[in-house]
Amino acid sequence: MKKSASGKVSSSDGAAPIPTTRVLVVEDSESSRAAICEHLRDEQFEPEEAENGAIGVEKFEAGSFDLILMDIRMPTMDGYEAIRRIRAWEQAHHLARTPIIAFTASSLEEDVERAREAGADLHVAKPVKREALATAIRSLLRSEDEGGAIASS
Repeated sequence: MKKSASGKVSSSDGAAPIPTTRVLVVEDSESSRAAICEHLRDEQFEPEEAENGAIGVEKFEAGSFDLILMDIRMPTMDGYEAIRRIRAWEQAHHLARTPIIAFTASSLEEDVERAREAGADLHVAKPVKREALATAIRSLLRSEDEGGAIASS
């Protein structure tokens, strides 16, 4: 696979370009962000980093992303508020809903429910395990490709 200057990935056999999947990674821990971004690059995704919710919202409004990975517990603006602002911005601009995976160290039902109420599509417990993240991403992107509703779990 080769990536062109336009950000498209094409196979070496000259097949049509495959659009790059852009992922916004909003996480305050630099080491966690680096590990997640490395995994995303290994999976041929194009990550963009934000170190807190406020920066994540700014980057979302300025760019175009296929998926958002949102830490919940962050300084400046937590993930719940960032998700609510992203959802409000999408609605105000009549945009399709961008899939959001929330992650926290807590897997208590009330934290998972609170993330859903804010507008997250899925919740993944921290520490984020590579396979759990890959499974969540594949399920959300598959749901989007099929045009179906995104299931929360």
